[in-house]
Amino acid sequence: MESKTRPLTAVEETEQKHLQARRALYAQTRQAADCYRMDFLKAVRADLLFPEEKEELERLEARYPEVPCDPTRFERWEILSFEAFRPIQLLRRVREQEQKERREEER
Repeated sequence: MESKTRPLTAVEETEQKHLQARRALYAQTRQAADCYRMDFLKAVRADLLFPEEKEELERLEARYPEVPCDPTRFERWEILSFEAFRPIQLLRRVREQEQKERREEER
């Protein structure tokens, strides 16, 4: 089957390269990293976020109020694997806190 798209003109190719360069440059900015993190935190079940992550999400949403969430940035397995390991991370935190409290009591 033959493609129905025509080849780009020289001007269109130049514009396309310019846009690709701008996109690559933006991807390296703090704003891009913040928006990526904000999207990830929004994609995860809220009840699995640690308190500091909830605060981080609130700060990011306040900093970028007009940036819509883009859940398509992540594969479903990425979110599911994060959510699956979260209880293990929570258990580690609880154990570390208990050990810290025991050490303080022994002093």
